[in-house]
Amino acid sequence: MHKKLRALWLERKLRGSEFGFEACREQLLESVNLYPRTTLVLDALDECDPDSRDRLIETIELLLSRSKSSLRVFISSRPDADIRDRFLSRPNIEIQATDNQEDIKKFVNEEIVKHRRWNKISAQLREDVVKTLLARSEGM
Repeated sequence: MHKKLRALWLERKLRGSEFGFEACREQLLESVNLYPRTTLVLDALDECDPDSRDRLIETIELLLSRSKSSLRVFISSRPDADIRDRFLSRPNIEIQATDNQEDIKKFVNEEIVKHRRWNKISAQLREDVVKTLLARSEGM
């Protein structure tokens, strides 16, 4: 942890206060600027409540616009319109969960045969089981 951030944390702890959202945002910007290149990872952004999600997206936009060093942002999320729309104007790479259907199929076919009763099931039922697993996996 950077010395300045640690000192600020200790000061807040001794006073019995917490970081406010703005203070966290400014500290994050300072931390990003300490390094020549930073990657920020946000997992499951779509699972945030709408107000928090909006504030996080605003923070990412602020960091991207005010960072003095290279900043990359990796976001995992369902393709909700409000998230996609906010980042359309920025360079991005989008990967859909359906892009990995062959990997899932390979995994299912390799793992399912390990079940001790698999060979006792009719070929049609085995095919239906695999198709159902693939259809319901939704790329996960």
